[in-house]
Amino acid sequence: MIVCLAASRVAGQEWYIPKRQTLLTRGSGEIGTRLQLSANNDGLLDTLRLEAVPHLRFAPLRRLEVYTELPFSYAEREDVVNFNLVKNDTTGIGDAFAQLSLEGFSGEDWKVLYNLDGSFPTGKSPYRHRVSLGSGHFAAALGQTAMKVIDPLVLFMHLGYQHVFPRRTIVGRVSPGRSIRFRFGTALALNPRVQTTLHVTGDAINTTRINGSPTPGSSGTLLRFGWGLDWTMLSRLRWSFDAAFGMTKNTPDATLSTGWSIRF
Repeated sequence: MIVCLAASRVAGQEWYIPKRQTLLTRGSGEIGTRLQLSANNDGLLDTLRLEAVPHLRFAPLRRLEVYTELPFSYAEREDVVNFNLVKNDTTGIGDAFAQLSLEGFSGEDWKVLYNLDGSFPTGKSPYRHRVSLGSGHFAAALGQTAMKVIDPLVLFMHLGYQHVFPRRTIVGRVSPGRSIRFRFGTALALNPRVQTTLHVTGDAINTTRINGSPTPGSSGTLLRFGWGLDWTMLSRLRWSFDAAFGMTKNTPDATLSTGWSIRF
């Protein structure tokens, strides 16, 4: 059970919350934060996570952007102990995340972005804590996003691959399943300052292995339907809201987030 939770947490990184589709200009940056609530009920037990996630974006070169975030989290989970429901909770920092984005090919009404992601196990590990705030594993991902403008719509499609590095734990050598990631959807400009987004996001996860043996129930597909709203309130200040809802049994029921960012 503990291994399945670890694998799910790695595969469920908040990459499915859409980031900006246009890279910053050379020498400019952005700071901001979002508040995020994730909730799930598997029919008996509830899990809840509330996070404040500050982030930093910076463009050191033309068509190149660096993004990083570090969540501060509160999490609670219900467990069955001696036929009784017991609620446990914890607070602390979660797993750090960094992304390098590069604008590759582009034309008058289309572009292709490439990204390299890294996740670092700075949060409480599920192998040592009853309630975890991280995966306990390093992970890296490669992805490509293609966008096509059909005014006033922007159509986008993302395809990526995530590798989770194995490690030795108290239960043996754990190799979480690698995953194929995809996202497709559309962004609609309601006016020059307001944009709304609809998308479907998925992770196809391979089986987790312990000491080389497959763990039953650790593979599967996570599907989410998402909706977002961006409002550029001032020339440098932006507010956003995003919601993602699970479409499969093993996907968290709902993730809601709201945040702001300011450019410099």
